[in-house]
Amino acid sequence: MEVNYKNVPSVQEMAKKKLVTIPSRYVRDDQDHSVASSNKEAPVIDMQRLINSNDHDSMNIELQNLHFAAKEWGFFQLINHGVSSSVAEKMKHESQHSSICH
Repeated sequence: MEVNYKNVPSVQEMAKKKLVTIPSRYVRDDQDHSVASSNKEAPVIDMQRLINSNDHDSMNIELQNLHFAAKEWGFFQLINHGVSSSVAEKMKHESQHSSICH
């Protein structure tokens, strides 16, 4: 299946349109929704566990969690990443401001 990425609208553009239904290209019927729908909170991934080479068991569990989050949810919350909360808040503010201006 060949995909022409130039014809794919950005998520931001779709959000501005306040769609009532999900475009069919984003609907997947081949997934088991029972796992994702049972937990309403976004997955949390611990960066320190991912990079801790001293504890392979913990690292492998976190890698499995990351795989699940990416495959089943498409996103996750990353904790213990080393970015200060003030820098993260500034990035959040700047990204919100730039999306309003464009």
